[in-house]
Amino acid sequence: MVRLYTTCLMTLFEAVDTCFTKYVVFRGRASRSEYWWFNLFVLAIGVIVRIFRGPIKVLSIIIGLAIFPPLIAVAVRRLHDLDRSGVFVLLPSVPLFAIAAMASIPLPPVDRYLLLPLLLLMAMVLYVVLMFWFCQRGTVGPNRFGDDPIADSFEARSSA
Repeated sequence: MVRLYTTCLMTLFEAVDTCFTKYVVFRGRASRSEYWWFNLFVLAIGVIVRIFRGPIKVLSIIIGLAIFPPLIAVAVRRLHDLDRSGVFVLLPSVPLFAIAAMASIPLPPVDRYLLLPLLLLMAMVLYVVLMFWFCQRGTVGPNRFGDDPIADSFEARSSA
């Protein structure tokens, strides 16, 4: 059997270990598997925390604050793998900041009711664009943010 496409996937435990090792490292690149496995881990932790939120509210806040920095860091590194700036991770929050700013701007109620859904729609569209980018294959070979994480892990596994 001939393999036309070989990729080296990171496991769930490798992704979680990598993301917590690179807790707030915003330079370098992250593969799709690293990003999505860590997001699955965060989702699972979120479900568990949600189930036990009643009796342990303080613990759920601490866990959320502890997971947030590596979640942002892996998203920035994932964008770097696509040869895009990590600033794009803030794209969906721009309309949300505009909504917050609307509270201090004197606008007629009609304008507020028109702007609010448009800004929320814009945030959702930007989030979908970001998710589309996260699903794409990263730049093959080195780019301005570093070496290819798939090629690096493939070389490390084949030499072992």
